[in-house]
Amino acid sequence: LAFLAGCAYERVERKEERASAPPSKAAVPTLTPPSELLEIPEPASMALFFVPHPRGDLSALISFFKGHPDFRATLIFPAGYFDEMGRKSLIPELQNLMVSRNIEVGLTLKREPVLPLIQDLAPHVPKLSGWNIYFKWPEDVAAQMAQARMEFQKRWVENPSGFAPPYLALSQDQIRTLQLLKLRWAIVAPQSTGGVQIIDSLALLSPPRVEYEPDEEGEEIPSIREFSKDLFQYPMAFVDARIWTAPETELDFLNEFVRELENAKPIREPLLGRQLVESFYRTPYPYPPIDLFDFDFGPWARTDRQRLAWKALAQARNVVENYKNSGQANLKKLDAAMEEIYHAEDGRFLLSLGESRSQDIEMENEFLATLANVYRLSETPVPANFNRWFSLGDRKITAAQGDGDLEPFFVEGVQELKWNDPIGDDLGDGNLTYPMGNYPKGAFDLRSFSVSWTDSDVIISFSLLELILPKEHLVNPLLDVYIDINRLPGAGSVDPLPNRTGCVVAREAAWEFALAIGLMKTELFQPVPGQTPRKIGSYEVKLDPSGKMVRVRLPRSILRGSPERWRYSVGLLGTEMGVSGGELRPISATASPRQKNFGGGKVGRKSPPYIDLLAPSAQDQMNLLAVYRDGGLVTLQYVDPE
Repeated sequence: LAFLAGCAYERVERKEERASAPPSKAAVPTLTPPSELLEIPEPASMALFFVPHPRGDLSALISFFKGHPDFRATLIFPAGYFDEMGRKSLIPELQNLMVSRNIEVGLTLKREPVLPLIQDLAPHVPKLSGWNIYFKWPEDVAAQMAQARMEFQKRWVENPSGFAPPYLALSQDQIRTLQLLKLRWAIVAPQSTGGVQIIDSLALLSPPRVEYEPDEEGEEIPSIREFSKDLFQYPMAFVDARIWTAPETELDFLNEFVRELENAKPIREPLLGRQLVESFYRTPYPYPPIDLFDFDFGPWARTDRQRLAWKALAQARNVVENYKNSGQANLKKLDAAMEEIYHAEDGRFLLSLGESRSQDIEMENEFLATLANVYRLSETPVPANFNRWFSLGDRKITAAQGDGDLEPFFVEGVQELKWNDPIGDDLGDGNLTYPMGNYPKGAFDLRSFSVSWTDSDVIISFSLLELILPKEHLVNPLLDVYIDINRLPGAGSVDPLPNRTGCVVAREAAWEFALAIGLMKTELFQPVPGQTPRKIGSYEVKLDPSGKMVRVRLPRSILRGSPERWRYSVGLLGTEMGVSGGELRPISATASPRQKNFGGGKVGRKSPPYIDLLAPSAQDQMNLLAVYRDGGLVTLQYVDPE
């Protein structure tokens, strides 16, 4: 393991440097696509790379392959698949299928690091100005891959022929490591019609991108046949069963795939991954003019909370390196510290930080506990207040908030709480535009949200970048405030107020009271189980044009408890003026702006009505709201003083 992860990596690299590059530069394999793009021939074979569903029935999957002895597929088991009770006992049956060449198993990592970002963070996130984080550990990549290969050989009693990296993300820097591990193929992210690039004895496979769409009712089974037919246009296919909600759908797909294979004209020969690569030497697969390493790393590295995670990880990794070079390192402690680092480099946690804050508090705590173990094992004091690393007070303003946006996100005063929202984020998920009309820039840009209180009243205030006056426009700004009084997850409502489609309030901030604050009045609601929320009061609104502030005062006799303990979910939307009865009815978002609609909504999907959310950064907001474009339900983020 040490040889593969360290010594071999360095010695081969140095040897190649002396042979083909100046001493100061590392030799990197050069990819040169053919000068001419050939037409894709009618494929005579078909290779399926298949990721089983994490909750699927492995016994049923094995029975499927036993019942189809002429069918072959390459299985790529997701991280942690065999941790489920009972699956390890089925490994001998899978080994028999491998011996009979029914299946091939691709090499995977037991964790899911984003390898190019671990190799070197900077080149893959060039737009993150101001991060100033140096994270470059190619030895971590080599060590984790070498460790995985050793564990593969122990489990499957043979060496792997190919590799499926986490998220199918590779960079050119990993090629040398793959070659040292004697791998024949590696899967990279699907692109258009796909392609293959062969470098010495290593084939990089980019399967064609074939989208799966459930039918109009959301049913999965009726769409599988069309999906299978689309896959058969090409000689290789990559299918991840996690695209299906129901785990048993994986068997429905495989049965349909086999039927398509049997009915194909001309006859298609099913191939394993290694056989597919061998076939390319006989009949080369054309390489389209695409970048095999073109990958969007933004989901792992763009929000302020992700910045904090990378910063904490970088500091802990340096602590281990300093301990290793101290001359006094205990080898057992050093090995244990590196295992903790590999655990912290798992991309699943970093990915979660791009989502709602309310969804990953436990993962944040686990991440910090892991890094705290790194400090202890490295015989280094854990930094003070390390357990509060991700608290709102530690956050910095991101570049996306605008040049003049220098205030901290949260400010606590005497009997007052204030949150400052980013400037210029009045664009919803990044696509929304104002209604048609002469609206000043900033009319729907939430600038701040504050709560103050006296013994008798609670004052809720918000400011806008530009405050328009009532009745001057067809659409006015409207602020929704969902208040969680008791801080008990699920003890309240997670449903939004009426006519707010496509979104829910986080379960951790289920609300007991909700406010709809317009420019002319405020309405106060309570949830009623199974029914529309009940309006329990209407209150006067005070406007401060000079401060661009909207303010409403509510009696504490109605709102129970202390405001400094409440959780608040806050979103700005638009309301149509002149509705009968003065109802504060939200406007929706259509593809193109209209006089009484925002523009930029996705055709065929009901957009959440919010154009601005109270969030630490514009990117946080866009990440939350963009979920609806893929058919997901938006979860509103909450804030609280803690």
